[in-house]
Formats: sequence, structure tokens, C-alpha cells
Amino acid sequence: MKCTKCDTESEILINTYFDNKMDCLCADCFIALTPKLNDVSRIDKEIEKANEIIKQLEDILKNCEETDLSKFDDALAAVAFTPSKSITMAKHIIADLQKQKEELLNSMSEKEVLTHKLKVAIQDKDYEFAISIKDELNK
Repeated sequence: MKCTKCDTESEILINTYFDNKMDCLCADCFIALTPKLNDVSRIDKEIEKANEIIKQLEDILKNCEETDLSKFDDALAAVAFTPSKSITMAKHIIADLQKQKEELLNSMSEKEVLTHKLKVAIQDKDYEFAISIKDELNK
């Protein structure tokens, strides 16, 4: 089926309902509707959550048989979310979040980037790296 916004064929379509209009959006068009994050730490947390969802879905796939969508009408198959389609969607979300993070880091000063890296290093208990970043900040 085709995305009602960009008219591209997609195996994954998400139904949305805005302004009394129903759309079937591909992953990229759906992600484009979501608000952009402006906090690198929040983006990191969202990426972590999405990766955890992927791990859980992969466990489900190991223990269950994937639904054979060929039995269904194309329109229904396009909007049905199976574990593998959900994994694909989560990967699209992660890619978008990583792009947002890169753009945000590129817009920050060197000191802001180092401060963020220091915070992450401390959270990860990577104290040697934290010390090297702290030394860099103190220059």
C-alpha cells in the first residue's frame, strides 16, 4: 500500500487521524510529525528505550512464529504490526533520533559538547574517560 502523504509504497503504514482526516503514513512521514527533541540526554534516553523495545521484540520473535500477512488483504497487512515490522519501525525512530542528536551536537559549542560527554561518562561509570574530558574542559 502507499503512504497517503508521500505516495511511496511501504510495508509499514501507521494509521493517523488528524483534522477529521484519516491517513496511512509510512514510517518516515509518521516520524516527521513527531516533535523534535532539543536535549541530547533526552535523545539518548529515547534511543535507549527504543533499543530495549527492539531487544524485547527480538525475544518475542525467537519464541513465537511470525504472523503470515500474505493471508490478509494488502490494506490490512500494511497496517498490521507484527514484531518484525515493529522492530523496523523502532529502527526508523532510532535513526531519526540519532540524526537529531548529531544536528544538536553540531550546533553546540565545544564546551557544551564536552560537558555532555562528561555527564555521560560519569553516568556510565567510565571514570578514566571522565577525567580526560574534565582535563580538556579545564584547558
